[in-house]
Amino acid sequence: MTPFEELTYRGQLRRLRQLSLEALASYDLGDFSLRPIQHRENATFLVRAGGCRYVLRVNRPKNRDQAFIRSELEWLDAITRDTDLVVPAPVADREGKLLTVASTPGIPEPRVCALFRWVKGRFVSQHDLTGRHLERVGRLM
Repeated sequence: MTPFEELTYRGQLRRLRQLSLEALASYDLGDFSLRPIQHRENATFLVRAGGCRYVLRVNRPKNRDQAFIRSELEWLDAITRDTDLVVPAPVADREGKLLTVASTPGIPEPRVCALFRWVKGRFVSQHDLTGRHLERVGRLM
């Protein structure tokens, strides 16, 4: 089996998709579809289930430890619960945990995964940012 680091972008995505399926088995989603969004620092996948959309983030190993990621997820959960701000709300698994650790053959180490509710909107690249966008970010901050 080719080492993960030596695979092409598409080859890595195929293996990360398998790992994503393992992670998603921890959630009560019923039937779902899974489509890659991007694979850079972390890999993200669009998950469609029961008329809802989610994003599964597969964290790069050794980038952030579980305690850091758990803290981030708890913070987003608190913002969702305690404010009217729109943020990607983390989804708890069947055990009530906000992060899941998954592994699959062909990927040398387990990966920390998190499922988020989809936030409606569009992506804006740094080259397309306008003063209005930055003003809204400033108000949010």
